[in-house]
Amino acid sequence: MTLLVISPDYASHLLPLATLATEWRDRGERVVVATGPATAAIVESFGFERVHLQLGRGSNPGVIRAEEQVAEEDASLRGFFDATRLGMVETLSYQARERLTDLMWQPVATARAVLDVVAAVQPDQIVVDHLAFSARLALVAGGVPFADVVLGHPTALPVGDEVYGCPPEWPAAFGGAGAARPVGDAGRTTDVVSNHPHAWFDSTSVVRPGSGSGSESAPEGIAGLRELCERVDASFTAEWNAALAELAPHLPPSTSAFGEHGDLLLYNYPGELADPAREALLPPHVWLGSAVRAEPVDAEVAAWLAAGAAPDPVPDAVPDAEADPAVDPASSAALASAVDQAAPAPAPAAALATAGDQAAPAPAPAAAPFVYVSFGSFLSVRSDVLGRVAEALRRVGVRAAIALGSGDRADLGEVPADWLVREFLPQVTLLDAATAAVTHGGNNSVTEAMTAGVPVVVLPFSTDQFAGAAALERTGVGVALAPNTATVDELAEALRHVLDLPTRDPGAAGRLAGLAASLRETPGRARAHAALTGRD
Repeated sequence: MTLLVISPDYASHLLPLATLATEWRDRGERVVVATGPATAAIVESFGFERVHLQLGRGSNPGVIRAEEQVAEEDASLRGFFDATRLGMVETLSYQARERLTDLMWQPVATARAVLDVVAAVQPDQIVVDHLAFSARLALVAGGVPFADVVLGHPTALPVGDEVYGCPPEWPAAFGGAGAARPVGDAGRTTDVVSNHPHAWFDSTSVVRPGSGSGSESAPEGIAGLRELCERVDASFTAEWNAALAELAPHLPPSTSAFGEHGDLLLYNYPGELADPAREALLPPHVWLGSAVRAEPVDAEVAAWLAAGAAPDPVPDAVPDAEADPAVDPASSAALASAVDQAAPAPAPAAALATAGDQAAPAPAPAAAPFVYVSFGSFLSVRSDVLGRVAEALRRVGVRAAIALGSGDRADLGEVPADWLVREFLPQVTLLDAATAAVTHGGNNSVTEAMTAGVPVVVLPFSTDQFAGAAALERTGVGVALAPNTATVDELAEALRHVLDLPTRDPGAAGRLAGLAASLRETPGRARAHAALTGRD
């Protein structure tokens, strides 16, 4: 049996797909990955075959730098990074404008290349990154069945009246539903045209006409963003249909290309965190939970973890009753029926809010607590924000492991001797031992933290990170702050909250522990294999 994995040439996309494919590999089945050259080493590290397939102009082998991209991608990335310094609406608007031209790179030629790969490999099953639009177009045109893996937040596939690129919910720090502030509160205004009428919008984030960066300013508020995203939807659908007409003129056109999906929909996300209001609107689907990979041993990291480990307990020692418990993507800028019974289904979100409302058990004596910090392969460039996080960590007095990526180490300030700071760190390994994490809210980071049972401080910058942060805030397993405006004091208080979650919010700690147990009991790779093959 042969599984074909189709992925953009981006590490953050390939890694979870490859992790899902390990279930096939470990059962002695053939796995072939169709992707570009930048991620060839990742394919090799998993022991898979690789066939060449270029799905876009950009690439990312693990840490992305604008200067290492082709000229157009370099400019696109720099514009994206600049937009993140302005705010949520500005960033989402920039990404939406990029989608007017960049979502499908050479769609007809790329689609034909995809079908050539399928003909050569002759797979029994195919899994495709949902954001690999040209690849999905090819398979639809060719009448080839495939499983569609949504690697990001579930809102990457819009349902109901949602519009791709305009988050259906966002955190209170950005004026989201959780803000619950009265009309007229200083600096805030209601936005009756937002995706959900109960949401609030932070008016200080708006770039007024003529004041934005570049030739176009951001639309004014969420209403303007939604209107822009509707135009993008119409433009992209026209592009999809033009390519589809050339590839398969007998097929009917799409009414909304962003709403297209494969025969089997796989969400790389815990169903327990999903918005229960969306559940009835979803196509047939399986919640994979997470795709947590096995990492090779990193000697330096292992030594650092060992140095912070608690001493061995003294035999027959009597514990001190008064002691406190131990506190333990086509364009880079644009990115960002029976199947429900085919794999074990996690409990719905409503169950998460009740079944786990018990205090987490008191942790056993453990290693000195530490916080894992990473803004992923793209947004590590925002080392100005990492610098404020580092200062907050120093104020709290907790150890830290910081994945610096392409950021400037000097922005961190003085690094304590017991911290671990490197360009790249083994995230899964460190999350397994961490007490808390600080993240940009990328879906890999969020789902891996949930699997490890680690509460998070999330600082969302772009794409679906706002909706993901809102879900963490709604369920109590994370604290969301605005990266551009969060002060060191606010960051420090958020860190104290998640570090002491069992005391501050026992119900949330219990829900997180239950979620982690569920994700570990039936990993995403097993759920995916069962869904595609009908075999446990």
